[in-house]
Amino acid sequence: MWKKLIPFLLALSLLINFSISPSFAKPLDTDFSLSFEEASAPGGQYTDTGDPSTDHPLKNNPGEPPVNDPGTASSGGELGFSSEYINTRNDVGLTDGDYVGVTSYTGDVGSYPDGSQGFELSDCDGKVVTSVQAIDTSGATGTATVSIDYFVKSTGWETDDELRIWVVLDDTTEVDIINTAGSDIDDLGIEGSWHTGSVDIDLTNVNKLQLKFSLDSNSGSEAVYFDNIQITNVTPNAITFAGMNASHDLNNNVIIALLVGFSVLLFVGFWLRRRTTH
Repeated sequence: MWKKLIPFLLALSLLINFSISPSFAKPLDTDFSLSFEEASAPGGQYTDTGDPSTDHPLKNNPGEPPVNDPGTASSGGELGFSSEYINTRNDVGLTDGDYVGVTSYTGDVGSYPDGSQGFELSDCDGKVVTSVQAIDTSGATGTATVSIDYFVKSTGWETDDELRIWVVLDDTTEVDIINTAGSDIDDLGIEGSWHTGSVDIDLTNVNKLQLKFSLDSNSGSEAVYFDNIQITNVTPNAITFAGMNASHDLNNNVIIALLVGFSVLLFVGFWLRRRTTH
């Protein structure tokens, strides 16, 4: 009987191993980050060449702090980012030159949580929104954590100044990490030191995740610095099984158990065959 089963067990074992390797890969958690270390920080002010009366994307200017960067996330580096100006005050915006963009200035913050550079928003005379490169989370599961370090300069903030950091899901749902709208920043106890804001995001049925931060202010003494953005635990939802998608319910432990079981059966079969032939 065992003689007849041996070819079947051998073929089944080879089939499983062929199906799993190399097509099968254990899904690994994927982390993304942005600490503004890859972009240059030439110092000085950024001057917007656009029309401050209309909302518009900001452009990088030669020799000035960058407000956009494509990033190198596709090759394991930092996420990219882009910035836009929104007219909320009918003022000059950034056309008069302001300290906005990637910076290595430490006079206010002392040092940066991660590396030697960060991103500064100051005296926007309107609102500047910086959007971190969006992450494709289609087919992901579990809970991702989005965190960012921010430093609010100690000064005389007004009630119409607004700091906001938030996560956008699928270009529709917005989840705030901090939103000072309707509050006086002076009353929130967040000035003069680095703070970490974070939120956990359930990735079920979420196809796109993007972090944004903004400042609406109108004074040269009002500044916020940002650094050490981390998006962690973005875990793939599916495993590849011989070119087919298998539900994550069939997890690695089950597959390993099957392999071990068939290997044991194969070994026993050969052992019994050797006994019957001696």
